[in-house]
Amino acid sequence: MTSTSLNPVREGLHVFYDPLSYAAYDHPYEVYRQLRDHAPVYYNARRDLWVVSRYEDVKACLRNHEQMVNALGNDMDGTHASYGAGNLIAQDQPHHTVLRNVVRPSFAAREILAMEAHIRGLARELLAGLRERGGGDFATDVALPLVIGASMRLMGMPQSDSPFWQEHLLRSMARTVGRFGVPEDAAHSNHETEEHLAEFVRRRRLDIEAGAPGDTPDVITQVLLAVADGTLDEQEQIGLAHLVLSASIDAPAALLTNCIAVLDKFPGLQGHLHDHPDLVQNFVEETLRYDGPAKNLCRQTTADITLHGIAIPADSRVMVLMGSASRDERVYPDPDTFDLLRTFDAGNKILTFGEGIHSCMGAPIARMTARIAVEELIACLDGAELRVVGTPQRWAKQMVRGFASLPVQFLTAGQEQAARTELVPEVHIERTRQRTTQLTLDTREFETDVRVGAKETAADGVVALTLHAADGQPLPAWEPGAHVDLILGSAATRQYSLCGDPADRHTFRLGVLRDPNGSGGSLHVHDQLKEGDTVRIRGPRNNFPLVEAERYLFIAGGIGITPILAMLRAAEAAGAGWQLVYGGRQRVSMAFLDELAGYGDRVTVWPQDEKGFIDLDGLLGVPQPDTKVYCCGPEPLLAAVEQKCAAWPREALHVERFVAKPLSEPVLNEAFEVHLAQSDLTLSVSPDRSILAAVEEAGIGVLSSCQEGTCGTCETTVLEGEPDHRDSVLDSAAREAGDRMMICVSRSCTKRLVLDL
Repeated sequence: MTSTSLNPVREGLHVFYDPLSYAAYDHPYEVYRQLRDHAPVYYNARRDLWVVSRYEDVKACLRNHEQMVNALGNDMDGTHASYGAGNLIAQDQPHHTVLRNVVRPSFAAREILAMEAHIRGLARELLAGLRERGGGDFATDVALPLVIGASMRLMGMPQSDSPFWQEHLLRSMARTVGRFGVPEDAAHSNHETEEHLAEFVRRRRLDIEAGAPGDTPDVITQVLLAVADGTLDEQEQIGLAHLVLSASIDAPAALLTNCIAVLDKFPGLQGHLHDHPDLVQNFVEETLRYDGPAKNLCRQTTADITLHGIAIPADSRVMVLMGSASRDERVYPDPDTFDLLRTFDAGNKILTFGEGIHSCMGAPIARMTARIAVEELIACLDGAELRVVGTPQRWAKQMVRGFASLPVQFLTAGQEQAARTELVPEVHIERTRQRTTQLTLDTREFETDVRVGAKETAADGVVALTLHAADGQPLPAWEPGAHVDLILGSAATRQYSLCGDPADRHTFRLGVLRDPNGSGGSLHVHDQLKEGDTVRIRGPRNNFPLVEAERYLFIAGGIGITPILAMLRAAEAAGAGWQLVYGGRQRVSMAFLDELAGYGDRVTVWPQDEKGFIDLDGLLGVPQPDTKVYCCGPEPLLAAVEQKCAAWPREALHVERFVAKPLSEPVLNEAFEVHLAQSDLTLSVSPDRSILAAVEEAGIGVLSSCQEGTCGTCETTVLEGEPDHRDSVLDSAAREAGDRMMICVSRSCTKRLVLDL
């Protein structure tokens, strides 16, 4: 179906949601809020997908089994196609109830309670091993073995099969960010899984025929009984068993890893739960709400329906966001706060495991397993804390939110303090040049609430914010040139440079210029944010790193002084020579002058109303081979500096833009061809669309963010052809090399480009 409906996005806020995009895996909650507030019924034309995000609407859609059906193939990543006939989650009435009743005895309350001792013993054994080793990968060393062990008992399969299922589950869960469908190895793993299941079912049938008990409550036996009495077709038995097996592993394992991530995010919880073990069940429930393992489900409309005045046609695919419903402030007060004492009832029931006839039968097992694991974990802490270390990796399966890898370590209070001390960096200068994507992409970006410790006027139209972590924990290490996202509730998320001291791990300082023509973030900071308020930050990231040099010439214009401030301290600490020329419209509008006065004559203050424009000819007229030039400020200044530095050594100039530079006419103002080498696809890119849009429409996943050539996220390797570079990231050397490009804005100088996609 192709809809002609307008995207119901209003109030000037450009909401974009794609469940297969990078942002949907890594940091979905901000866009969930934007959807709830500004587009509660949203349409993604490229995916031909309607999205519902508010709690009451999600609940209503999940319960509307007449007009919102669960048609086969109606998912968003090809998961339904992973199972054969008998796929319970893709069936509707009346056959759905038939299949559900086949395995219902396995999920009876008495059977679930009978599993507790087995699960607790296994959890204790796995955690003891983790404790003895001092840490490991919680996902693969504890979470998966524990839930697979529980699943083997549920299915009636031998525990010795656990390693096979762990390997195949990890392979089967693999997905490609941005791309619909199951990767080849995942599909192959699914095929091997069904073959293994079929062989086990065949052996179990022979055992029963030879006199083994044939009325046990395990899933495999119940499936065989249903085939024997004609309730279940023989071709459905493997698909149903496969579905129950996978569902009993992926979401419970994801819930366990999310519990550990929450315990790491709020470290005081571990000691509190140790002292109050009766609150563990509350902890599990709040984790299910705060960061649950099931993000969404898809339905298909059988008739025209209307929500919030928006008509959704019949035969439309509709995604219901349970992850968004769980953060809906209309139902949950302070939804972004983890509240251990939050209570739940029929009015705010957690929808993570679904609702109505499709609610997850295994939810009680998942809850029990998580409760037992956390109880056993806090019992073995013995004064230590379990902390996440290294590089966690999330599953890329769009329906499930959890970790494929979660490295952890047990640390005592003394070890924790020592570890934090070691993380406080010496002020230093980067000695290696890094590719843009390495600088801008971090799938485990730090995100936390911070308290506004101070809000001070730094100049006319500029305020300085001093931020402290709301939980009192150290903030992440950062280096000169870094910035953070400031997440301002209903106002736009904006990026601001860090301008404090990198050695101070408890304070972030930002300088914010009031911009009445911006997206609203700076106005919110100036007009509404108060000392004592809590806001959220994400990052830091660094697209403007300070590289090693004997001397530096820093040129700052207006609020562009903010990233330069930390660079001055770093250059000073490194013993490098440096000079700063700081321009602004008027002296009263130039921030941090008192701070800069301490550097004496190495700082030249250049107010335009007193001195005119900065003398760039005098500063840059004669190239200096031992000098790096760093410039940040408004576009006219950056453009002029780039022009004056044309004769300087290729790697001398480093600039940072707060907005994209103006685009000139493309070199080739006509359609051109882009061949994607890995995918073996050839696309036509018309003058009115970007390469990125064409690539995404073809179903090829590319990470992207700004869409205007300033962040570097969509950097792509060029194998053939000449790019027409139109971004604000690559320097002249990278442009001349022509081996990579930002496909969100850059185009082609030649009729054909070949990209490594």
